[in-house]
Amino acid sequence: MIETPLTKPPGAKRAAQSTFDAVLYVLRTYGTARLADAWMLPRLAEFSPEQMQDLIAAMHRLRASGRWPNVTDELVAKLEGMG
Repeated sequence: MIETPLTKPPGAKRAAQSTFDAVLYVLRTYGTARLADAWMLPRLAEFSPEQMQDLIAAMHRLRASGRWPNVTDELVAKLEGMG
């Protein structure tokens, strides 16, 4: 189901899937260099606790794959500290 402001329960804290995907893309591409920038912080603030856990899990998988050199242990630790 597509989530919109009309279908999201009132008071629900949850970023849109497109926001989640954009954050994941930026972090895997640029790593900690973009974690605290003006674009990233407002978007991370929209994440629900479950989405933050999903993001951390995705970062662990990307780190383990070895294909994304900007996904470092430091980046994962900082995200865990935010969650």
